[in-house]
Order: sequence, then structure tokens, then C-alpha cells
Amino acid sequence: MVHVLVATDFSNEAEACLEYARTLAASLGKDNFKVTLLTVLEDIGQKSAQFQFALAMLDSHGVREELNKQAMDELSDLREKHLKEIQVDTVVLRAAKAVHLEIAEYAAAKQVNLIVIAAHTRSGIAPMIMGGVLEKLSREAPCPVVVIPAAK
Repeated sequence: MVHVLVATDFSNEAEACLEYARTLAASLGKDNFKVTLLTVLEDIGQKSAQFQFALAMLDSHGVREELNKQAMDELSDLREKHLKEIQVDTVVLRAAKAVHLEIAEYAAAKQVNLIVIAAHTRSGIAPMIMGGVLEKLSREAPCPVVVIPAAK
């Protein structure tokens, strides 16, 4: 069985990855094909102790659970729209470390054969300073990474 992980941030660019996965499934045979549709929720509270405290207060009101539910609903909608005839698991990860590491470690643990991720069109200095998830994932991934280019 071919196991493909499609990482999404719910952007338009990322949605193109689902079409690629569906085409790949048709080529390889849907019976021998599995997709994991995955998103990683970054915990911005890791950036400062003060923000963590505020987030913990908000979380007592179920904010994190609501964000998790919304992400799972989005994944389910994408599965229904693009991949309903294919075996699909939907996964929401809460980032305890860098997003690229969360994706790479999940792929290794679940014996993923291929990761599909979208390239985003970004300009300016931010990508150079921060480095992209895509670039870091391509170095850390336990399997090949297919990059779907952003539409022009």
C-alpha cells in the first residue's frame, strides 16, 4: 500500500495538493492507496511566558479544543470535496516543536511513502530570515517530498 501524507495549511495553494493526490491514486490504483490529510496547529503561546499564561486562561474556556474542532471540520470538508473515493485519514497535530519536525516525525512513525506539500508565493525578507517549512521539511523528511508549485 502506498501511503501519501498531504500537509495542508488550508490555503488555496495547499488545496492543489489534493488534486495531485487524487491523480496519483487513480494512476496507482485506489485500492492500494491511502492518504493522510494533515495539518499542524502552531501554539503561538510557546513564544513568550506571558502569552502562555494568557493562552492557558483562555484555554480554560475551550479555545484550543474549538480550534482543533474547526481544523478537523476543515479537513473533513477537503476530504469530501477532493478525496471521497480514496481511503483518507484526517489528522490535526498540536505543534510541540517546529512544524517541519512534527510533519517529518509523523511521517516516519506512520511509514509514509511520500509527502505532498504546496509551495507558497512569498516575497520580501521574511522567508530568508525564518526559512520555510518546505525547505526544512525537504531536509528532515524520512521519504521523498513532492512540492506542488503555486499557481501563477
